[in-house]
Amino acid sequence: MSDDLFSFVAEQLERRTSLDRLESRGTLRLVLKESGLDPKTVTQKQFCVILESVAPRELESCGVAEAEAICTALIGKIQAEPADRWEVARDVDGIFDRLAGS
Repeated sequence: MSDDLFSFVAEQLERRTSLDRLESRGTLRLVLKESGLDPKTVTQKQFCVILESVAPRELESCGVAEAEAICTALIGKIQAEPADRWEVARDVDGIFDRLAGS
């Protein structure tokens, strides 16, 4: 199971499309960048909005058929996860960053 939201969504996208790991991660990074979001800090709610509004267009440009349906399924997968799952992972990263002096 993925440790962060971005990886979770990228893995789900890879499973549902013909995109390979690098393509799915790269496409999601572009979508997030276009929306002014960082893959490390994007929240569940933000990712759902991006998957509803921006991602279908980008996926279609990559040749993904039924992009809207795939994005709807991804939103369902994200919403099925506990609301605090990704927040905890981010908090742990922050602790280690502080310990490292970052």
